[in-house]
Amino acid sequence: MRTLVVASFVLIVSCSSIWAQPTTRSAGVSHPAPLIEPLLISGKIAEAVSLAEKALAADQANDDLRFQLGVAQLLRGVEQLTQSLYKHGLRDHGGYFSFLSLPIPSNPKPEVLSYTELRRIIASFQASLIKAEATLRPIRGDAVRLPLRPGLIRMDFNSDGHAEEGETFWRIFASYAGLNLTTADAEGFLICFDRADVAWFRGYCHLIAAMCDILLAHDFQDLFERVGCLFFTKTATPHQIVSEVAYSRQPFAWDDIADAIAFFHLLNLRVAEPTRMRSALDHLEAMVRLSRETWELVYKEKDDDHEWLPNPISGQTSVVAGISLGAEQLRTWNRFLDHVSDLLAGKALLPHWRLPAGQGINLRRVFTEPRTFDAILWMQGTGATPYVEKGNVLGIEVWRQMDRAFKGGFFMHAVWFN
Repeated sequence: MRTLVVASFVLIVSCSSIWAQPTTRSAGVSHPAPLIEPLLISGKIAEAVSLAEKALAADQANDDLRFQLGVAQLLRGVEQLTQSLYKHGLRDHGGYFSFLSLPIPSNPKPEVLSYTELRRIIASFQASLIKAEATLRPIRGDAVRLPLRPGLIRMDFNSDGHAEEGETFWRIFASYAGLNLTTADAEGFLICFDRADVAWFRGYCHLIAAMCDILLAHDFQDLFERVGCLFFTKTATPHQIVSEVAYSRQPFAWDDIADAIAFFHLLNLRVAEPTRMRSALDHLEAMVRLSRETWELVYKEKDDDHEWLPNPISGQTSVVAGISLGAEQLRTWNRFLDHVSDLLAGKALLPHWRLPAGQGINLRRVFTEPRTFDAILWMQGTGATPYVEKGNVLGIEVWRQMDRAFKGGFFMHAVWFN
């Protein structure tokens, strides 16, 4: 569950999380504020969705309005997810593991969370992603633009009806990264999202929707009822020994360590909804197609207007600070997409440390022929037995070569590129 939230914030907060100094590039280009901007800045995201819906209904051929609606719907989906997690007292382990820290405040009076309700929350979040992607899908005009200052956007994380200053994206990131940022920095950080970024947003919607499908495909009720207290302060469970976990205790105490061990022990999940695994495969294949489309569109760009994804061949520069990008890295990314596409199609195999040369795991069959997932047996090897085949194995050296092309920063670029 926490992985889904982190992934959603990669999609949303990442747009405001890699700061650059205010730029004077494209000074001659005028960027009137989008219709939804005042509402996003004041934290009234639901109202932004409603406003964009009405405006688009009156001007259905307007791709700029459609772009605004899709992004507003996406933001609203993330906001509703965080509100649901706050309602049920999502615990914060950030004191020990900063990468697990999320901008969701502690709830002094959380409601009990049941397994059924958790599945409903995940399914509802996935539905919001699918809806936003469907809104963005018809956009085809190359002139579409959405200038945004993402750092100024606020979300009402605790669902109290007021998006406070501390719920502003730039403050969240400054606190998370330990940076000394100011309101002026946030006001000066403008991204002019364009046609390529439409495909980028759609690709991320598919990626996170796939994660939702994979989780919902499995029955994790026993795991939730035994170790749900590791993530939430109050869970509906028949196990009295873990039914009253005090939300005020220090994060990651000894009982957390015991629960973490039990968590991995309980990662033995039967398939409850096999069609969701095939749906996840469809989402992942769509993500790869959209990543290709994103960069095909980027390659065609000639302007240099507050770019999120730049075309280094035409001399574009990105608003993203601290990450370099060259033609060789883009060629490497295309090779990576080829590898992922081959894996999802079953044309290439994943390596496993126990398998001899020439044998690997058919990832496609993991989705099309789902079986009970036992994490320990997968690591040991026998869990993968049904999917072992002879064929073209993408060995570890392939991945090392790609990482070298990005000077050890492949993962960071992959998050950025999608």
